[in-house]
Amino acid sequence: MKKYIVFSIAILATMGASAQRVLVGDTNMNGVLSIEDVTRTTDMLLNPEKQRYVSTQEYFIRENHLTGKYLVDGADKYFNNGYEYVDLGLPSKTLWCATNIGAYTPDQYGTSSNWYTAAELLPQGWGLPTEDQLSELVSKCNFVQEELYGEPVIRIVNKKDASKYILFANGGSFNYIWSSTAEGDEAWALRISNSPSPALSSKYISYFLRPVVTSLFTGSDTEIGQGDNNGDLE
Repeated sequence: MKKYIVFSIAILATMGASAQRVLVGDTNMNGVLSIEDVTRTTDMLLNPEKQRYVSTQEYFIRENHLTGKYLVDGADKYFNNGYEYVDLGLPSKTLWCATNIGAYTPDQYGTSSNWYTAAELLPQGWGLPTEDQLSELVSKCNFVQEELYGEPVIRIVNKKDASKYILFANGGSFNYIWSSTAEGDEAWALRISNSPSPALSSKYISYFLRPVVTSLFTGSDTEIGQGDNNGDLE
């Protein structure tokens, strides 16, 4: 066991020293290489089925704030300001983020925040979903409990087209995402489970953030169609 821990520390030290904009090895994506990252890396070495794979190209897209369509690991993926989005085929045509804010993979929870500070954590081109968008997600999609890399997740899949889906981490009684719709000291939120229902909640509670596309970001630091990513804005 000791040799795995030493090996993990060596990996993280090497990655941390060479990383500039990307903290490779930061498994919980909090911007710091810590003992928790060592523990997770060791766990993944000992349990290959739990390995979370994020390609170098996907790191590149996220960290360089790119918008457009890119070929990632042999499949077309669509990004807005570095975050992948998915078209679930909903009547509203809402485009949902593929991960929570602060997460690189769907089985990660990412960053939690109270309602008042949530908007400050969202990248340009993204916003919190409205209560209507949460209700549409519940009415038009099935919420199915399954596993990804050995971890529990919820697959939210279009009732009429199983190829259109997004994944959420699943677990805990506070696995909610915020909406932008408020009523007084409360705001609408959605519990991510196999029996979902939007509900009003205190704005002071910390929930997770799964945004929707509000506009395609084309800031000055975005180079669309450059490099080896086959980027093209659609």
